[in-house]
Amino acid sequence: MAPESKARWQKEIDWLLSVTDHIVEFVASKQNTNGVTMEIMITRQRSDVNVNIPALKKLDGMLMECLDNFRDQNEFTYVSKSDGGSKSNRKREDDKWWLPTPKVPPSGLPDLTRKWLQFQQDSVNQVLKAAMAMNAHILTEMEIPENYIDGLPKNGRASLGDAVYKNITVDHFDPDSFLAAMDLSSEHKILDLKNRMEASVVIWRRKMTNKDGKSGWGSGVSIEKREQFEDRAETILLILKHRYPGISQSALDVSKIEHNRVRKFRILACIDTTCFVFLMKGL
Repeated sequence: MAPESKARWQKEIDWLLSVTDHIVEFVASKQNTNGVTMEIMITRQRSDVNVNIPALKKLDGMLMECLDNFRDQNEFTYVSKSDGGSKSNRKREDDKWWLPTPKVPPSGLPDLTRKWLQFQQDSVNQVLKAAMAMNAHILTEMEIPENYIDGLPKNGRASLGDAVYKNITVDHFDPDSFLAAMDLSSEHKILDLKNRMEASVVIWRRKMTNKDGKSGWGSGVSIEKREQFEDRAETILLILKHRYPGISQSALDVSKIEHNRVRKFRILACIDTTCFVFLMKGL
């Protein structure tokens, strides 16, 4: 990264995070005035901000180090954007057009360089995993927006559909058999299943805690059965998370980001770092 680009990047990060200096909470503190000790309330940076922001800055620094490692490399270059004749460049335009196309010597890269590039990729992947884990944890803590709840069906069966509902409510449930029976041939279908599962979990959870306030949400399913179905859905969601870590954000996550304004800054900070990690991964 050129020094000018690095300075601009750092300035933009500082702008993004400047608001966090003013996100505070009141805590009790003792103050001694003229020999008299009094307990007063003072402000300090909110605890979750105080923990997450330094971690994000550390991840950002690790990515900068990875970029700096490429400073003196001269064993490969990138195809000019004006060179539209190469087959690989045409493929890149159809696929990920924003990423530069690498150009390597006819004999390929030396084994030592290949190992070094693999090490850089592994390092960036670790940063990506850390950023995504922070993102997931923050999203989990966010309250479910009313906008999302208002759009839910009245019961879990309507959310899942008859076929999926039948498979998840069988007497002898096996997660692997359940997923084997589902069509997961594309990201769209995986995301659709995830959306249905998350919606059903929210519905069942609200029914068990009597927080829905909708008279039409009544059901003959017992609380014990709902708890069982919710556990099964949570298990499926966990398996999907591990099998498809790069899947797009679900409708619930998107709703939280858009409508949960109290904690919205958190996810913006995480998304900014995560997006940069994805760019690095592409490089």
